Amino acid sequence: MNLAEVENMAEPTKGPMRVAIVGTGRMGSERARAAKQWGAEVIALYDPDSESARALAEECGGARVLSGVGELPWEELSAIFVCTPPSARGEVEREAIRRGVSFFVEKPVGLDSAAAESTLRALLARPVINAVGYMNRYRPSVLRARELIRARPLLGLSAHWVGKPYRKSWWFDPAGSGGAVNEQATHLIDLARFLGGELEWVSGMASDDGLEASCALQFETGPLFSILYSARARVKTISVSAFAEDRTVSLDGWELGLRDDPERAQTPGPDPDKGTAFRREVEAFLSAVRRGDGAGIWSPFPDAFETQRVVDALRRAFESGRRERVR
Repeated sequence: MNLAEVENMAEPTKGPMRVAIVGTGRMGSERARAAKQWGAEVIALYDPDSESARALAEECGGARVLSGVGELPWEELSAIFVCTPPSARGEVEREAIRRGVSFFVEKPVGLDSAAAESTLRALLARPVINAVGYMNRYRPSVLRARELIRARPLLGLSAHWVGKPYRKSWWFDPAGSGGAVNEQATHLIDLARFLGGELEWVSGMASDDGLEASCALQFETGPLFSILYSARARVKTISVSAFAEDRTVSLDGWELGLRDDPERAQTPGPDPDKGTAFRREVEAFLSAVRRGDGAGIWSPFPDAFETQRVVDALRRAFESGRRERVR
């Protein structure tokens, strides 16, 4: 079985859609609200912070608060959302696969590709509908930019992400997050793959604490991709620009609004609020679970695993000071 088949093989779900959330922080809450808005019933929640879980349970109309993942009601579930720190990824996803339950896991897929490989192998052996939370792939502006970029030869791509650190203790601990590049700058790497194709070579430098990095990467087709990343700012600025012979395609801001589109009277602008992209990907995932096929899921686990491999290569480059091959 090849990777492409993994995202499309499952039985359609009949009857009520019931989901569980593991990890009830910011992203778990976003997923629970989006699932409810779509029409699913959130029936079970777990988080080591029981107060957080109880607060979300009230919002979800009395979902059960579990004392551990061992209490998950697998037989009742249509899907599960795993919204934990990267260090806590893997166990729930593999159990979901074993039980034939669709799963959605936040990005990145783990601390590194070695930690996520057992989940990928389990998924190849027993496919279920799956998705990873690279939400930028669901923005209309990004999808339109992808059309424009892939319609002409790419000369190069440049991106920056300068903003605040995520104020959670696990985020600052590489043993919890895999480092800031792994947890946050991964968005830029994933966007580059989505817009321009696979990456082959990487090089770069990073600060000792990992909160700053400058990277140079090369696509398999030859063009170069540059990244400037910093988590030391007080104001967030994000931009991605792709260069071709006849135009530059630019996406700006956290919402990645498309700067202009001369081929269309109306250019896809930024999302109306910061939760829209999260809702779009939850809707795409749950709709796929309902149908029993992965069409419409832009970031399945095998694809997100490839983004993880690029991040791993960058970490090797930071340590070696040399250019490193992704594969």
